[in-house]
Parts: sequence; structure tokens; C-alpha cells
Amino acid sequence: MKIEINGLVVERLKEKDIELVRQWRNSDAIRKNMLYQKIITPEEQLEWFRSINNFNNFYFILEYKGRRVGLINVKDVNWEERSGEAGIFMKERDLSALLIPVVGTVAINELISSVFGIKKLYAKVRKDNKAMQRLNALFGYKKVPDADTADKEYDLYVTTPGAKTGYSYKWIKLISSMGFETGSLKIVMEAEDYENDFGEKMEQLIKTCDIPFTVEKVNGFNVYTRK
Repeated sequence: MKIEINGLVVERLKEKDIELVRQWRNSDAIRKNMLYQKIITPEEQLEWFRSINNFNNFYFILEYKGRRVGLINVKDVNWEERSGEAGIFMKERDLSALLIPVVGTVAINELISSVFGIKKLYAKVRKDNKAMQRLNALFGYKKVPDADTADKEYDLYVTTPGAKTGYSYKWIKLISSMGFETGSLKIVMEAEDYENDFGEKMEQLIKTCDIPFTVEKVNGFNVYTRK
């Protein structure tokens, strides 16, 4: 599945991409901000991918102007509670260190709130990761006061995706002025989505959400475009 939204492309993680992501993840700049900081082997990466290649975990490669620039995810989705855990990392610091994560987060927040119906997003952030704490604050994340994290390296935060938080008008206006096309949304289904029940469940979500889509067939698969 590939999604074009707000001038970005977010592409569902495929097995052929996991070595690239492993190299990003093992870099010192990224690894230092992760809860798990050991070097990940190719075997461990494949085992991890097989554990998340399902409809409870959504991992997307962020692409900007033809360059793959990071990974964004919502994992461990609880469909009864409509909740999940969010995460993001960027492979390059020179690619608008704040702007691209903001645009990517705006895009994913819109997708998961409007299409997935997610009502509560959690994030675990290392206590020494000030940059991520600032990014989360832009999207209304608040520290969970009763979380049992006193003896841990991270704090737990929570937000409501799609809610009218401080970022809504300010940041959408900013990214519009910088050439990002806000409001655009195209969802392209791909062959890999049907290797398990992901594709069928995703299409059911799209068809029952509140967003009106036009549908066309491209290469035998459905492409949904917001009207």
C-alpha cells in the first residue's frame, strides 16, 4: 500500500526494504534515541518484520521528493479501544530536521483518525530525547501522569489524533505556504497487501470511513482518491 498525502508519499514497509531500515536503525544518531539500543542483526530484523506484518501494525517509509527519508509507524493497534502506539525516526538530519517529521505526522494523524478511526495514540519517549518531546508537544501529546515509568528510561505520552490541538491551524497553514498540498489523499493498494488479510481489512476500512473516495483500477488493484 502506498499513500500520497500532503505532498509526501508513505509506503507500507515491505520485506525487500527491511535491510535498508535496519541500516538506518543501527546508525548511532538514531539508535541513541531508541528504547532498544543494541545493534540489530539481519536475522533479528527479519523475525521482527514477520511479527509486525499484519493488520495491527502499520509501518511506513516516508518519501520526500523521491528520497526515502525515514520511518513512521502506528503499532500494537487495539481495534476495540481504537488505540495504538506511534513512532517516527528520520534517517537524515539535513532534511528539514523539524519540517518533514511535522508534515509526516500531520499526514499520518489525518489518515489514522479519518480512515482508521484511531481515537487515542500513545508514545514512549526517552527522558533524554528533548527533540522528540518537543515534536510530540506540537501534536497535543501529554505525559500520562499515572504511568509506571519512574524507574524506566522513557515517559509515556498520549494524544487524540485529529483533535483540534495547537498544531492544527498553525502547522497546516505553515506547510501549505511551503508548497505542501494539504488535503490531498490517494491510497494505492498493492500485491503485497494481499499476501495475508491486510488488503481485505484495509479496503473495508476505506469503504466504511467518512471520507468520500473515487475508485479506479490500476494494474489490477484499487486506487482510492479523496473526492
